[in-house]
Amino acid sequence: MGAGFLMVWLFGTYMLWETLHFAEEMIGMEKFSDINPGNITDIFRTIMWTVIRIVAPVTSAAFFAGLVGHLSQVGFLFTAEPLKLDLSNLKFSGSQMLEKLTLSKEIAWDLMMSVVKLLAVGVVAVEVIYSEFHGIILLVDVELFDGILFVLSLAFEIIYKTIIILLILSPIDWAFQKYQHEEDLKMTPQQKDDERKQQEGDPEVKKKQKQKMRENAQRRIEEEVPEADVVITNPTHYAVALVYDENSLEAPQIVAKGTDLLAQRIKQLARENGVPVYEIPLLARTLYQLDIDQLIPPALYDAVATVLAWVETNRDNVSKQERANLEQKVKGLEIA
Repeated sequence: MGAGFLMVWLFGTYMLWETLHFAEEMIGMEKFSDINPGNITDIFRTIMWTVIRIVAPVTSAAFFAGLVGHLSQVGFLFTAEPLKLDLSNLKFSGSQMLEKLTLSKEIAWDLMMSVVKLLAVGVVAVEVIYSEFHGIILLVDVELFDGILFVLSLAFEIIYKTIIILLILSPIDWAFQKYQHEEDLKMTPQQKDDERKQQEGDPEVKKKQKQKMRENAQRRIEEEVPEADVVITNPTHYAVALVYDENSLEAPQIVAKGTDLLAQRIKQLARENGVPVYEIPLLARTLYQLDIDQLIPPALYDAVATVLAWVETNRDNVSKQERANLEQKVKGLEIA
């Protein structure tokens, strides 16, 4: 608006005289004395070229000012995306429209800025007209050309004062639009949840997987612990069940393990089925670090062999029901 007004201010005389000269030619039929189908194209071309010459200063300045303003704010951006046909935009949703009208900050801000601009222009117009009201009354007594110049001067005063007000408002509007644009680029809580699910996995799926793993571990404990040769624990938190068959295994094998509640269940099953339970905390914690079905490493052979030797020595002399109580005899044995 300011660029266009500046061009009118600078080239207004040129534009006025061009208009007057064209009107004289049209009214006097100097160039178009003979209008016929053969020259109608030339006449139309002449009229269009005259109009272009008159409005070119204003339209060119407004175009380049808009271009510079856009590039200074968001840089160069060309996309044909808005031109694509999207029939989904034709869907009407009363609830969505109501939500946008009542909850959208953009709508509220645009409405407020429009009202402010309208009031600003109205106040400026009233102030200018009121200040020149005496001159307006006297227009009936002045020459036509002088009256036109006076009205134009009022119009120019209204325009440039309006431009000043808009220049004051525009940085505020720009700052809000920039802030809102950055906020729109941020992910919504739902989008954050979706991204987290993609990166870390759906919590519900992970929960079900953990539950399935616990069920499998529980089922394995129920199946393997009664057949184990020995269970090694610390007092409360760890329990590891071992089995050793000289004919098929090179070393003792871990068949079940657990912590906390699973450890308590392993010890309970062991006592119910007469499997010896020995509280050897350090050895229990060390064995727990191994995988199920893994053979114990050579570094633990001596420690585990001590326990298995005791089990083997007493296997034939103690009944299955009484064997569950013999772990008390090896309490306090620590494996470094």
